[in-house]
Amino acid sequence: MSTIEVVPGEISRDERTKRRHRIIRSICDATACFARMVDKDKELLIGMLVASCDESGKLADASCVTFAGWLADAAHLNAMSQDWDTLLASHGISYIKMSEVLGFRGEFAGWKDRQEERDRLLLDLAHITQSNAICFVAVPISCEGFKDLPDVRKKQLLNPQYCGFETFVNIMSANASKLDQQLQIWCDSTEEFAETCIGLYHKIRSRNQTVRDTCISITFGEDQYFPPIQVADIYAACARQDSMRAVTKPNPLVPKLLEVFGQNGSFGGLMSYTTSSGLGSGIVTVS
Repeated sequence: MSTIEVVPGEISRDERTKRRHRIIRSICDATACFARMVDKDKELLIGMLVASCDESGKLADASCVTFAGWLADAAHLNAMSQDWDTLLASHGISYIKMSEVLGFRGEFAGWKDRQEERDRLLLDLAHITQSNAICFVAVPISCEGFKDLPDVRKKQLLNPQYCGFETFVNIMSANASKLDQQLQIWCDSTEEFAETCIGLYHKIRSRNQTVRDTCISITFGEDQYFPPIQVADIYAACARQDSMRAVTKPNPLVPKLLEVFGQNGSFGGLMSYTTSSGLGSGIVTVS
């Protein structure tokens, strides 16, 4: 019988994967318990959708930033997450971050000679997502256009990523409302971003009746424990590269992934503001 030597005080990759599975299962089970209340006859009283989101690009160093994500039934996310992590584990990968995928860094360090395997893995993950998705939404925003705004407007809007977040919340809430479902929002946990977004989230709810009636919670989590947020990271990175194709040719993997994601319907959005309005007061145009 073969044995695995574990250095005292350290956790093996297999054990980390098992722990991640348990954490994901606990998160999804808690979401299901919260979302799917039943009466004495076990009939569903409310359904719950989850919109997972992430950003790609930075205002300081990019010509374009993108805020993007996807919508799914909460009841499907447990099985989807288990399938996701099982596939990753079979390739010796713990989590997906698109910058590491394309740059052969982090979890994909040493994969330069395994590019075909990498692409197949990402496409298989995309198909797992596509089979559980309702739709995808991307909000690309020109950094140059934002920087050209008057200083007073930039002060009001802070950063194009927050405009993207507002657009995303509005579009996903409208989709949930059309489906007569409640909505949770899952975001990647970034200290500066999370702090501003939680305030913006409350402002949007106070001013938008559809968001107030539909969106009941927002969660910020470490993406390595949330496969749905890892999906959002992949989609945001792909949507950003696609929107920059006039400047930079996308990685060959990007259009292949977007083709899979696009089978569920992919929507872009723009947020417009009056000359005196700031974040929380925009009007969405869906493209």
